[in-house]
Amino acid sequence: MIRFLIKKAFFDTWDNLIQAALINLGAVLIIAGFLGLGKLALSLGEVMLPLTLAAGIIVFFVYGGFMALTAKDIAFYGQPSFKNFFSYIAKTWKASIFYALMVILIFYTWIFLLPFYNSIGGAIGFVATIVLLWVIFGFVLISPWFFPVASQLDTKPIKILKKSFLLALDNPGFTLFLFFSSIITFILSLFTALLFPGFTGMLIWQQDALKLRMYKYEYLEENKNANRKKIPWDALIAEDRERVGKRTLRGMIFPWKD
Repeated sequence: MIRFLIKKAFFDTWDNLIQAALINLGAVLIIAGFLGLGKLALSLGEVMLPLTLAAGIIVFFVYGGFMALTAKDIAFYGQPSFKNFFSYIAKTWKASIFYALMVILIFYTWIFLLPFYNSIGGAIGFVATIVLLWVIFGFVLISPWFFPVASQLDTKPIKILKKSFLLALDNPGFTLFLFFSSIITFILSLFTALLFPGFTGMLIWQQDALKLRMYKYEYLEENKNANRKKIPWDALIAEDRERVGKRTLRGMIFPWKD
C-alpha cells in the first residue's frame, strides 16, 4: 500500500503542477508578508513580535484550510480551482483557527514552559517536564492527520483532534512514516522556494494517505471477524490503481518511450 501511496501522491501532484504551484505561492506570500511585519513589530517593541507571529500562524492556517480541501479534491480525482477559495475557507476556518491556536500553544510551551519547569528541578520539575514532552510529542505525531481528517471525516475541532489521535494510536508505524515523509517533502520543497511540491504537495500526500487508510476501516467494518494484521490491500486499492494507471517516471519524462 505504501508503495502505491507514494506513486499516487507523486502523480496527483505532478498532474496538477501549475495549480499546486500557484496555491503554494499564496502560502509563500503570507509567510513573506508576516516575516516583514515581524521585523516592523520588533522595531515597535518586543511585545509586538509574538502577537504578530501568532497572527501570522492563524492567517497561514486559515489559508491552509483552503489548501487542504483543494488537496482533497486532487486526491479524489477532482479539479483544483481558486473559485472554491471562499467556500472552502468558510468550511474550514473554525478547524483551521483551532489548529493554529494549538500550534501556538505547543510552540510557546516548548519555548517558555518547558525550560521553566526543567529549571525548577526536583520531582515537580521532572514530572512536569516529562508530561509536557509527551504532550508535545503527541501533538506533533497527530499533526499530519489533522487537515485530512478535517477534510474527509469531520469538521468539529474537538472531534477532529480525537479522530486524529485515534488514527495515530491505531497506526503508530504508518503515522511515524507519514510524519517524517511530510518533513522530507517540506525540506525538498525548500529547493524550489516552497513552490513544488510545497505545502499543497505535502497535503496531497497526507490526503492520499487517509483516503487509502480508510479502506482498511471500511473493510474491517464489513468483515467483523477479519484479521487486522492481514488487510487485503491489493483488492482494496484496485480501483485507485486502475485510475492512476501504469505510469512511470520514465514515461513521465519521455512519454514517447513508454
